[in-house]
Order: sequence, then structure tokens, then C-alpha cells
Amino acid sequence: MKWQKKGIVGILANPFILIALVILIAIIAFNVPSGKFLSIFSSISFAGRGWNVEVSDARIQSNGYPCSPGSASYTFEGETLVMSGSASGSQSQGCVGPGRVVATTDITNDDEVMVLFDGYGTASAGGSSASGSYSLITSVIDVNGIELSQAKEVAASSRGVTSASASFEPQIFSFKNNFDGTWSSIQSFGIGDVFIKKETMVMTPPIKLRLISEASVGLSDGSASANGISRFYNVVFKENGFAVCKADEVLVDKVCQTLSSILLKNEEAIKESFDEKLARIEAELLAKNQGLTEDLTKLQAQLEQQGITQHEIDLLKVQIAILENELKTDPNNQLLQNQLDELKSQDLAGKIASLQSELDGAKQQLADVQAGDKTVVNVIEANEKIQEPNIIKRFFNRLIAWMQNLFA
Repeated sequence: MKWQKKGIVGILANPFILIALVILIAIIAFNVPSGKFLSIFSSISFAGRGWNVEVSDARIQSNGYPCSPGSASYTFEGETLVMSGSASGSQSQGCVGPGRVVATTDITNDDEVMVLFDGYGTASAGGSSASGSYSLITSVIDVNGIELSQAKEVAASSRGVTSASASFEPQIFSFKNNFDGTWSSIQSFGIGDVFIKKETMVMTPPIKLRLISEASVGLSDGSASANGISRFYNVVFKENGFAVCKADEVLVDKVCQTLSSILLKNEEAIKESFDEKLARIEAELLAKNQGLTEDLTKLQAQLEQQGITQHEIDLLKVQIAILENELKTDPNNQLLQNQLDELKSQDLAGKIASLQSELDGAKQQLADVQAGDKTVVNVIEANEKIQEPNIIKRFFNRLIAWMQNLFA
């Protein structure tokens, strides 16, 4: 036959096979569940990790036909991952798919991740019922779809603010593994090593980190548009309590290489390598040892000046022990508690013994740190508390956020 050719070309040249292929594609297209995105997948390397990237610019309606497409793409500007998205349309189009880019990587075995980003977005809406928004989103998601996210967004609505634009200032979104089956979202104050815990959720491995850029519109009655750009400069990964690389570095072939797009003003703890963290903790322990030694010396000198005998010291200990036992049976007796506090304030020998014990522990801890014991350093860092705002601070934070949104 005239259409008889070899290989793939020959197969596609067969009109019967070609018709069957077209029918198969149509069946698949019309059976995609309503609301699902039509996506293109690819793989990239960013921040020293491999990422899967999904670009979505359309979705399927309930009638089986695709919406008008939005626009979405990603590229690299030097070392920076840049995602962009746009969507626009009117009621006559029925619906418009979002411009959405999602980059995903596995962080199951990481202690903490910190995302460094900035961006901007615009949105507008007209008519009686239409809306548009652009969002920069970072999130962690577990195997069951439970998601913990932080986002920056600009939005417009025909029933409210009809036109809006915003710049997303350079900042850090962070997520922390609490090692109790939960993860927390924590946000930097931008001052030193101070973070605020925002939200905590129970999550089941494997855990994924997602970087998302999304422009979307709603077109019940009217027209709307939205577009924006999200720039991700770096993602700092912590393993075993330490940053694999600093914020201005990425891991390439097991070596931390410096990024040209990020300049560290100072070496804060959130940007430390193991050696820098080791040096910082060593300095803190040296200062603690020195302070304890000075306090111990002062107490010993005070004890010598008072000329207290060993018999008096032993008698004071017995009296303290008696009062402590009485308080166990009557814990709410304030008179006993006051007497005990008074005796303990006179017990210089007891204070010296307590300080000596604390000093011995601090000296051992210092010796372990100076020997480079990662387990000890990791435990010390784990005890560095995340500061949480009190009720008054939370109220003012919400008030400030409300005012910013009001005048945005």
C-alpha cells in the first residue's frame, strides 16, 4: 500500500491507527475530572536539590471542555528561580484556567527549611461579580494532603477593591520539623535570629516542600485579570540541627558554593555552617563558665568571712530537709514555705554546692563542644527556644496587618 512505511512514521501514516489514536486522546481529555489542571511536568536542580516542576495553565469544566488557558512559566535568572503567572478573561469565556507553577522537593529527613524570596503582583476586577488574585506560596504537604502554608497575595474584587498591586519584600518563610510527628511554620522578624511560630500540624511522611506561583480569576459576572512574579533566591536546608550550607551558598557535588545574588550582612544563627555554630556555642559556654566561676568564688569568700563551722552547715541542712518533708505533706502552707526560703537564703554552702555542680556540667559540655561532638551541639541548639508572641503582641500584629491591608 502507498501508506506503508517503516517504524513510528509507518504506524502514524496508517489512517486507521491515526483515527483510533485521535479517538483515544479525545476519550482521555473528556474523562479528566472536572476542576483538574492540565499540566506539564519537568525536573530541575535548584538550591542543591532536585525538584519536580508542574506548570498548569488550564483546567477542565464540568461539561468536559477545557477552560480558556491562563499563562504560566518558570526560568532561571542566574541562580534565582523565577516563576510567573497571569490569567485574564470575562464572563463570556465561561472560565479561565489559572497560571500556576509548582516546584516540589522531598524534605522528609530535614530538620528545617528556610525559603528566601521576593516578588510582586497585580490584580483587577470589574462587573457585578468577578475577582482576580496573584499569590506567592510556600508550603509543606504530607502523604495525606495535609498542608501547612505561608503566602503573600494581592487580590481584587468587583465588590471591593477593584484594582490592587503589591511588592513582596525580600524575606524568609521557614518550616520546622518538631520531631514529634508535627511540623510548624515559623516566620522571621528580620532581626537577628528571632522567629515566631505561626502554626503547627500533625503530618505523616513523606513530607514535601512546595514553592508556588499562582494567578487566578473568578468570572461569575464581569471581567478580571491577575499577574505576578515570584523570585526564589535560595532554600536553606538544615540536617541534624545544622544548615547544610549558609544562606548565600548552595550544595554542588557535596561542596557549598557561594551565590552571587545574596550578600550576608552578618553571620546570624539562621545562616550558620556547622563550624560557625560550633564557634558561637563555644563562646557562649566559655562566658557561662566564667560567670559561674566568678559567682562561686564570691560565695566561697563570703562563707569564709562569716566563719561558719561545718557543724552549723550540717545543722542548717537538717533543718532545710525537715521543712522540705513537711511541705510535701502540706504543700500549700505558706508559713512553712517562707521559713524554708529564709533558711535556704542563709545556706551559702548549699548554694556553693549547687553552683559547683552546674559549673562541672558546663565544663563537661564545653569540653564536648570543643571536641566537635555534633550530638551535644545539636541538643544545645534544640533548647534555643522559638519565641511566641503573647496575647497583646498577637493583637497588635493582627491590627497592623489589618491596617496594612486597608491601605494597600
